[in-house]
Order: sequence, then C-alpha cells, then structure tokens
Amino acid sequence: MMHYKGIWSGKQISGLGGIGKSELARKYAYKYGKDYYGNVIWINAKNFEYITNSFFGLAKDKKVGIFPKDK
Repeated sequence: MMHYKGIWSGKQISGLGGIGKSELARKYAYKYGKDYYGNVIWINAKNFEYITNSFFGLAKDKKVGIFPKDK
C-alpha cells in the first residue's frame, strides 16, 4: 500500500518466474522503505502453504500489534 496526500494505493508485481520481480521488490523496499515508516512486509506467495505461513508469521510479530485475543 502506498499513502500519498491522503490516498492509499496498493501495488503488485506479477509476471513469469525468473524475470526479476523479487529483486525489483527488494530494491524498491530498500530504497523507499523509510517512506513507509518501516511498514514494509514480505509475503511469500509461492503456494498456499507459503502464503499461510507468511501471514501466520506476520500475526506472531510483536511489531505488528496483533494481540493474542485477535489471533
């Protein structure tokens, strides 16, 4: 998600495997991460299991602020 002058905008990168999507995302996060106040997350979407594990890991991260009653 991107926030600019009160507007939220989601972004996605898609394409064939091996064309550099992950590298592009890493470079963007490294260069512009400070503009998101450290709120850059990585969700591995290789398959359903990876997606599930990514979100479970995110829910367990104390920096995110999901409290046990909400999990």
